Amino acid sequence: MKQNILITGGTGTLGKQIAQQLIGKKYAPVILTSRENAVVEEGAIAAFGNLALGTGLQEAAANADVIIHCASNPRNSAEVDIQGTEHLLASIPSDRSPHIIYISICGVDQSSYVYYQNKYATEKLIEKSRFPYTIIRITQFHDFILHRILVPGSNERESVIELPDNMSFQPIDIRDAAAYIVKCVEDKPERTCVTLGGPEIFSIRELANTYLTRAGKKYAIRDTAVQNDFYNIFRSGINLTPENRAGTITWAKFLQDTL
Repeated sequence: MKQNILITGGTGTLGKQIAQQLIGKKYAPVILTSRENAVVEEGAIAAFGNLALGTGLQEAAANADVIIHCASNPRNSAEVDIQGTEHLLASIPSDRSPHIIYISICGVDQSSYVYYQNKYATEKLIEKSRFPYTIIRITQFHDFILHRILVPGSNERESVIELPDNMSFQPIDIRDAAAYIVKCVEDKPERTCVTLGGPEIFSIRELANTYLTRAGKKYAIRDTAVQNDFYNIFRSGINLTPENRAGTITWAKFLQDTL
C-alpha cells in the first residue's frame, strides 16, 4: 500500500521536484500551500494552510504517514521555521506517528548566521518530538550558485563578474537531492541526522570560470572582500562535506541543461 505523503514547501523549487519524483512512483502527495490559488503538480493534491499561523494544518496532516518538511523562509525563519514547525508537530493526531523528513542545511550547527541558528533550533524541535524522523542537511544547490551569486554579480556593461573572495562550495543538483529524499520515504526512519553534498568541491572562481565558458561570456572576475555572516559561511568550510559526496549531476552538466 502506498503511503500518504504531505509536503510542506511543495510549491518551492525543491518541493516541486520531490513532488514530481513521487508522482512518477505513483504517489499522490498532498502539497501544503498558503496560497489559495496555488497550482500544484498534476497528480498532487493541494491543501490550504499556513505554518506560521497554524491554520489548516490538522486537515493537511490528518492522514499523513510521511511528512516531508521543506518549508522555510530565510527572511522570517523565527515564525515560519521554528514557530511553523511547532504548529505542524502539534497538528498531528495523537493516534498517528508519521515519519518526519526535515530538510536542513549543511553547517547549521556551526554558524552564527541567524537563519542557520533558527534552522538548527528547528532540528532540535523535531529531535525532541515523539515522531520518528530523518533530518537531511544538504549543501547548496546548483541553482543557488547560479542565481544568488553568479548572475547578481555579473556586470554586463563592464564585462565583469564581481564575487566575494575565498568562498568554496560543494553544490548538489536539486534533482539528485530530491531523489535521495524520495528514497528516504521508503526507508525505515532511524531518528537520525544525515549530511548530503554534491559530487564536486570548487572555489567560487572555478565555478565562475565554468559558468562564463558555458555562457560564452568573456568577463573578467573581480574579487571583493565584502564581509558578512552569510558570505563567511562559505569561507569557513562548514558548508562542505567531502566525506558525504552524492549525486551524479555535475556543475558542468547542470549548466549544460540550464543555459
